[in-house]
Amino acid sequence: MREGGWEMNITITLIVVLYMLMMLGIGYYSSKRISSNADFMVAGRRLGPLLMAGTLAATEIGGGGPLSVLLPTHMEIGE
Repeated sequence: MREGGWEMNITITLIVVLYMLMMLGIGYYSSKRISSNADFMVAGRRLGPLLMAGTLAATEIGGGGPLSVLLPTHMEIGE
């Protein structure tokens, strides 16, 4: 093992564990603010226009990512 390798592993492990704990905390906090499935689906109607636009953009980008990989492959096979 190269010198200083174990310190890097500990640092990365701590960062991942802290990130996971933070995500669990946010999820727990959010779960207490949601009262029904309908409330969850519309985010309690509390999203502002900027956050709504960001959510829509993330959905479009996330959904389009796999298509941008698959389309060129499909086009090569179809030729």
